[in-house]
Formats: sequence, structure tokens, C-alpha cells
Amino acid sequence: MTVCMPKPHEVLRLLSAITDERGVLSRAEDPWDLNRIPAGTHVTYLLDDAGETRGAVVTDINATVYLGGRLILMPETDQLDMARRLEVDESLTDAVSEVLNMTRSVFNHQEGNEHLSPTPTRALETPRPDGPEAWLLAPSARLDLAGNCALGALRIAFLLR
Repeated sequence: MTVCMPKPHEVLRLLSAITDERGVLSRAEDPWDLNRIPAGTHVTYLLDDAGETRGAVVTDINATVYLGGRLILMPETDQLDMARRLEVDESLTDAVSEVLNMTRSVFNHQEGNEHLSPTPTRALETPRPDGPEAWLLAPSARLDLAGNCALGALRIAFLLR
């Protein structure tokens, strides 16, 4: 079986419903250059039923804080403080994992797609071209989202291996 990228509007509609905000995210005009990962970037891998990595979702610090903070109703002042310090706590990464757990439904409902499950969200450093995460630099498919919120600009990249 294979994994195909869902239509951008399906992902955007679901993220808008989860965050209870419309118009914050849209399809990015340019892909995020993952050769230069900024501090505070996080990744959640998407695994198939055999435990093989089939994709990933990469979030910059503002997207990580925004998605997790919206889900757990974190006060905006606390979100701003975390984003400024480039630090997130476990409750926030757990919340991002849950947001992406809900988001996987747009992958899993596509006819012919394998069933995917997210790993816990964790910090990500720039992948080395010869390392195990090198595929993140040249995925088979990608959907880049960008937006602005009270935290500033944010980026999300959905990547398929």
C-alpha cells in the first residue's frame, strides 16, 4: 500500500476546526527550507501499522506553541512567553501530538492509503544529508502551510517519505 497526500483544503479545514480559528493557516507560497531548521522546531513522525516511518509533520516554534496552546486553552501570554524562550513543555508537545493524531484522519480516510499513527512530538535539528532523517530534505510529497497568529509567522510542513 501507499500513502498519498490529502488535498490541502481538507487539512486546512480540519486544522481550523481543531484550533477553532479560520484563516490563520493557508498553503505556503514557497516550501520551507528544511536545510536550515530554526531553534524550537519539532517533528511528529507518521508510522504505518508495521511501525515504518511513512511521513512526518514538522512545525516551527510558533506553530508548535499555537497548535498545542489552542488545544489545551493555554493563555496567550503563556504562549507568547514559550515562543519567545524557544521552549515548550511536555503538556504542549503532548497536545501537538494529539492535534496531529486528529489530523491523520485526512490521510487515513483516503482510499488506498495505509493507516497512519503519529509518534510523540519531539525537537528536531537540521537533518544531515547522509543521516537517517535525510529523506525530510527530499520527501516524495509535501504540503507546506504558513500563517500568522498572535505569536507571529508560523510554518508547518507535511512530508511523505
